[in-house]
Amino acid sequence: LSKANKELQDQKKYLDEQKKILSDYIAENPTMKEAFQDPMIFNDIYYTYYYVEMEQPQLALQHLKKGNEYLTPNTYFMYRVLYHDAHASYYRLCKEYNRAISQLDSTVILLKDAFSSDYVNQLSIKADILTEAGRSLEAIPIYEKVIQMKDSLVTELSDKQMNLIQDNYHVDKMKLEEEQQNSTTRILYYRYCPARINLLHNTCLSGAKSLKDGRK
Repeated sequence: LSKANKELQDQKKYLDEQKKILSDYIAENPTMKEAFQDPMIFNDIYYTYYYVEMEQPQLALQHLKKGNEYLTPNTYFMYRVLYHDAHASYYRLCKEYNRAISQLDSTVILLKDAFSSDYVNQLSIKADILTEAGRSLEAIPIYEKVIQMKDSLVTELSDKQMNLIQDNYHVDKMKLEEEQQNSTTRILYYRYCPARINLLHNTCLSGAKSLKDGRK
């Protein structure tokens, strides 16, 4: 097996094991079915990805339909995104490009406010599908937008890294200055403390002698 095929088989093995665990638990605890909707839809989403990669659209569709049973307005945000993305992957495999783009648009809308790398990635996939569908003229402005946004994200990341470096520099500098101050204090202490002790000792001796002389 190639590395890619081995990874796919490992994924399938993991999904089968997780499905059995979830199914067994829900069978024993039917009142918990609703509480396990997110893990169940997660499993069906990744079964869909697996069968798309294996170019088995009928099995992929079965898991999309099964996943739809668990899809609710309360479904974890990223699982909703992934469900639409998996649906887009299925339609792309079937060369139903308009439907694939419609599903991708759903992910773009969900991710738009985040302005994250996931959002940019979905736009890039949309442009790829348009190109694959022979609609290159529609894809070009999207590719241009993706490039601009990637540059912006890289700049933002660089700025954050620079701020972090500067923050660390200031912290290290403050620690160094504090250590230097402590070192200076210790030096002054060891330098002047003996002299002050001697002065105090001599003052005490002088005072004691004066007191003694006064008693005579």
